[in-house]
This record gives sequence, C-alpha cells and structure tokens, in this order.
Amino acid sequence: MSDERNGCDFDPDALEVVVRKEVPGQLEALTPAVEEVMAVARGMECSQGKEFEIETALREALANAIQHGCRNDPDKRVEVCVACDPARGILIVVRDPGAGFDPTSIRARCAAATSTATTAAAST
Repeated sequence: MSDERNGCDFDPDALEVVVRKEVPGQLEALTPAVEEVMAVARGMECSQGKEFEIETALREALANAIQHGCRNDPDKRVEVCVACDPARGILIVVRDPGAGFDPTSIRARCAAATSTATTAAAST
C-alpha cells in the first residue's frame, strides 16, 4: 500500500485547528455561527479564493445538523471544527447528536431512482 495521499486524505499531524465551536440546535443560531466561523476562515491561507464555497458548505451542513440532528432544539448542540492543512486545503467537521444514517442506503435509493427515471423516460 502506498503512503501517497490523494486529495481527500488529511494528515492529522499537519492539521491546524483554527475554529472549534458549539452552536445551539436552533435555526436562529445558524447565521451568527456561520458569520463567526467565516470571519476566522477568511484569514486562513487554505481558504483563499474559496470563501463562497466554504460558506455555502458550512451553512448547508449546519442547517442540516440543526434541522435533522437537533430537531431545532436549543438545548442540543452542534459541534463545528474547522482546520487547515496547507498541502490539502480546508477541513470542516460538523457533528450533531442525531441518530445518523447508513450511507449505503442513500446509494441504493439513488440507484433505484435513476433506474426508475430511465425506465420512465424509455417508455414515453
């Protein structure tokens, strides 16, 4: 096995954690949290030129965690960590207290939907 890393692998020893924040599990906390994290992220070398994409990904991940993981309960918390790896870029981790899901079930549903759409298109 090669030690060579692809674009998605991060070396934990090279990561510089820049932001670690807990966000209340309610939608009203979303925008202030994104603005606070982005104020720091904009100063990170690994985010230069990608600020819009980073903000969009962060906003979507937090909204999902608040809505689905916390069920918009202000007593629950979402954890956000933002780290920079100069060789690979930015890493954003969003954790919520939700039950989670099996990623293979998503692939199966996508495959079934694609198959159904293809069959429907072929029969018209």
